[in-house]
Amino acid sequence: MSRPLRRFATAALFVACMSLLAGCGSFVSNFAQDLTNATLKHPDPATIQDALPTFLLILEARLESDPNDEALLLATAKMYTGYNLWFVAGNDQRRAKILADRAKDYAVRGFSQDHDEFAALHDKPYQEFDKLRGTFDEDDVADLDTVVGAWASWVITHADQSDAIADLAKLRLLSEELLRLNPEYNYGSPHLYLGMILTVVPPGMNAEFEKGREHFEEAVRLSDGVSFPAYVAYAQRYAKTVFDRELHDQLLQYVVRMRTDVVPELTLINTLAQRQAEQLLAEADDYF
Repeated sequence: MSRPLRRFATAALFVACMSLLAGCGSFVSNFAQDLTNATLKHPDPATIQDALPTFLLILEARLESDPNDEALLLATAKMYTGYNLWFVAGNDQRRAKILADRAKDYAVRGFSQDHDEFAALHDKPYQEFDKLRGTFDEDDVADLDTVVGAWASWVITHADQSDAIADLAKLRLLSEELLRLNPEYNYGSPHLYLGMILTVVPPGMNAEFEKGREHFEEAVRLSDGVSFPAYVAYAQRYAKTVFDRELHDQLLQYVVRMRTDVVPELTLINTLAQRQAEQLLAEADDYF
C-alpha cells in the first residue's frame, strides 16, 4: 500500500463505519432492522466480529430471490463495508479485497437501480464521471453515503492497483455532493470524508492541505462531542502530520476520557475509535 493510501486507510475506517448509522431501510424485516441496531449499540467488538458473517449471509440469501432490490443491495453493501474495515482490512489483505469487491459491487448496483446516469458513468474516466456533479438531490444522501463508504473501502484494500489513487477524485466529487446536500449528515460525515481526502497528500505537495483541516474542525463541531471518529481522524491525519503534539493529544485525550455510549447507536463505533485513540497516544512519544 502506498504511503498516501496508508494515511487514508485508518481514518477512512471510521467514516465507513459511520455510514451504518443511516439505517437499512424498509425492505428488511423488523428482526433484521433490530439486529442492525443491536450491532451499533453493542459495546464489545469481538462479539460483533463473530456475529456479523451470519447476518451477511442472511442478507445475501435475500438477494438470491430478489437480486435487483435497491434497498437490499445497499444494506448489504453497508454491512460488508463495516465488517471488512472493522475486522478484516489490515489483518488479511486477500480477504479484505474480496469483501471490498462485494461491498462496492452491491453499492454500485443498488444506487444504479434508480440512477441511470450514475449507472452509465461510475466506471468511466473522471472527465466523464464529473458529469454527475449537481445531479443528486436530498433524497439521495443516505444511499450516496453508502456508496462513498463502500468505494472508500475498495480504494483502501486495492491500494496496490494503479487505479486506486485515481478513484480518490471520484470519492471527492461524491463527498462534495453530500456536503452540498446535507453537510450535517451523520454527525458531519461529508466534512470528515473531505478532511481525509484533502490530507492524503502531505502539505509540502498539497496546496489544499489546510482546507482539510477546516473540514476536520467542522466535523468535530458537528459531532456534538458524542461521536468520536472526527476527533481521531483530525488527530491522526492533520495534527500528527504537522507535528502539533498539543492538538494531537488534546483531541485524543477527549476521546479516551469520554463514555462511548452517550448515544446508544454510536457505542460500537465510539468503542473502536476510543481504542484507536489509546493506541495513538501510546505511540505519541516515539513519534513526536
